Amino acid sequence: MTPDAVALARHNARRNGVALDIVWTDLMAGIKGPFDVVAFNPPYLEGRATSALERAWDGGADGSEVSLRFLNDLPRILSPSGRAYLVVSRENVRAREIADAMYRVTVLASKPLFFERLDALELRQ
Repeated sequence: MTPDAVALARHNARRNGVALDIVWTDLMAGIKGPFDVVAFNPPYLEGRATSALERAWDGGADGSEVSLRFLNDLPRILSPSGRAYLVVSRENVRAREIADAMYRVTVLASKPLFFERLDALELRQ
């Protein structure tokens, strides 16, 4: 997320009368829970970014690195009865394995794209 994205999110929340705290941070660093709902649409493509634009979809060497960081820190901020939503590619094998090991996982939606399939996962403790 960039400062412009933070400003736009704040503007849109105000414009739509939504009480929303927008925080710019490195994933969940410095954020205190518990939260009943957490949603995350991480970069999930395999590779290494060579430009600022590519960082938007760079999920690391196997595409799961950012999702794994999220999954490892999620128990700290998710309430016991809370739920989290995570977008992953079917190629994010490690992230999917960790999600399945840590949570009750439900695939809420699945969408085939050019060269991949994306799933929206609901995670519950």
